[in-house]
Amino acid sequence: MTSPHQSSQGVDSLDQNSQGQDWQAQLTQRHHLYGGPICDGVIRQQASDFIVIENLDFEAFGSGEHDWLIIRKTNFNSQSVADYLARIANVARSAVSFAGMKDNRAVTTQAFTVWRPQGTKGASVDYAAKLPAEMEVLVQDKHNKKLKRGSHRSNTFKLRVENVPGEYESELGERLALIREKGVPNYFGAQRFGRAAQNLEQVSTMFRQGSKGISRPLKSILLSSARSYLFNELVSNRIAEKRFAKVEQGEWLNLQGTASVFVSTEEDAQRMVELDVHPTAPMWGKGVDKWRDKAPDQIAWEDQILEPFELFRDGLERFGLEYQRRPIRTKINELNWSFGPSETVGNQVCELEFTLQRGQFATSVLRELFNGIE
Repeated sequence: MTSPHQSSQGVDSLDQNSQGQDWQAQLTQRHHLYGGPICDGVIRQQASDFIVIENLDFEAFGSGEHDWLIIRKTNFNSQSVADYLARIANVARSAVSFAGMKDNRAVTTQAFTVWRPQGTKGASVDYAAKLPAEMEVLVQDKHNKKLKRGSHRSNTFKLRVENVPGEYESELGERLALIREKGVPNYFGAQRFGRAAQNLEQVSTMFRQGSKGISRPLKSILLSSARSYLFNELVSNRIAEKRFAKVEQGEWLNLQGTASVFVSTEEDAQRMVELDVHPTAPMWGKGVDKWRDKAPDQIAWEDQILEPFELFRDGLERFGLEYQRRPIRTKINELNWSFGPSETVGNQVCELEFTLQRGQFATSVLRELFNGIE
């Protein structure tokens, strides 16, 4: 492994004196793969500029104790919809499930299940009549099990970027072709860290003072933010060292489209070029030693990069999270784009459509193109 440099933030960020960190500024300092954005662009002027469609590998079973709903929602996040469904069905909030958290300021379509065992014998619930107009029931059926988190295959994004300077159309097209060929960094997007990155300050406090009084759902969100921060740090450093897409013998790789990981050999170099395999970085937790034995150089480099972040590393282990590996590169599937006239003279609209695996962020694509997107 290449000798490690200082972390991409250049600060001893997360020792016991981490109060007052400018987390928001740090998140914007992550390295870009292609040298930086090309031009300005405005996204989400209205919800319909950001459309997300969840893709499942299965349909409703047709019978069972769970109500199955496909809902298209505008300017509501998944948790809010689940709250509404629980109240309408008169069930506990824990009886409502969905596969993946979707954006708030967007038009998103996804599945929900509502466990209602009494409903197999009683009258059905008319969710469509009782939900707000911004939540449209597209399908209502029955299912035989709850939706598990992460059970969806992918998400399709249909995005509209306004006020794109017309003179950059050719350069943007070239960059998009490169992204289609080589992928983008698999960064966690800014939404993972809360408004103004406040989750990171809260999780720092929780690691120092304990979790008494913090609800289980919030605790889960905060722990996820800490893991994501460390992951992004490693991705950024690997780009800085110009090793992002280079396979180094004896490191953990991920097989595209799966959760499978394995240790690389010389034969994997061509598979890397073809986007069939990707380098990985840790989702931090306890149990690193069993991964270290098979890839000691890689883990040693990661340990050195993350040395300043002892508060997060120790906290994640103390709270019982298990160490895992995540690919550092995102393959963009079915990427298409077009340019059209804008209401602003001299500018254009860029329309993008692509599909990402679950857990990957559209902002990772947009930040390689347009300024001000994290």
